[in-house]
Amino acid sequence: MLAAERHRVILDRLGEEGVITTAAIAQALGVSEMTIRRDLADLERRGLLRRVHGGAQAAPGAEIPPYGQRSRRQPAAKQQVGARAAALVRDGETLFLDAGTTCMEVARACKDRSLKGLHVLTHAVNIAAELAGQPGVTVIQLGGEVIGRTYAATGPMTVSAIEQFSFDRAFVSAQGVHPKFGLTCSSLLEVEIKRAVLRRSRYNALVVDSSKWSRQAMIRFAALGELQAVVSDAGLPEEARRSLEGAGVEVFVPP
Repeated sequence: MLAAERHRVILDRLGEEGVITTAAIAQALGVSEMTIRRDLADLERRGLLRRVHGGAQAAPGAEIPPYGQRSRRQPAAKQQVGARAAALVRDGETLFLDAGTTCMEVARACKDRSLKGLHVLTHAVNIAAELAGQPGVTVIQLGGEVIGRTYAATGPMTVSAIEQFSFDRAFVSAQGVHPKFGLTCSSLLEVEIKRAVLRRSRYNALVVDSSKWSRQAMIRFAALGELQAVVSDAGLPEEARRSLEGAGVEVFVPP
């Protein structure tokens, strides 16, 4: 495998998990740990990660892979999640939609349902554009500095705007969901937004495809018990359902 291919795999794993170990990456790629250490040193010099003892963690500003790259992962599963999540929404509700590829599928599925009197707040400019002009839907775009790799507004202005609203229902995403460590994300910018949304919503639903189960990214932003629901695809493991229901979280998957 060429160095460029190894670098792509390393950065993809960092984007998904936030922290990686040299041993795990070496085993996954079938190369020596010395080779991976050289790769990590090269990527650190380019500002794409930060080396730590035994591995590496995502560098600030490079935590999440570009939107287009993420949209190609698990597309069918994300569509399942989006349709199941949209089925929970009722006419006249005020929603928050998080940034991300799975929440985009929630937005598209809400359009298909032709809901009436819906107010949707989001910091994701692409989700706002997707819903703009949809009959029966009022879109409120929250401001802030827009990050190109996520199409999301971020920063203190975004958090302050969120705190002015109350939501009937919030759909949030995560890079990892772990039975012990809860909901995690590797972006320092996104974490404060997610925490603010969970505080302002009466019904918090996590929307994730089943590949995120038992993964842990760098920063914890919520415990499982802070959720009312998790919406996932048909591949969600039975152990995940048991852990979530044991924490008092309702689980929704396609029939």
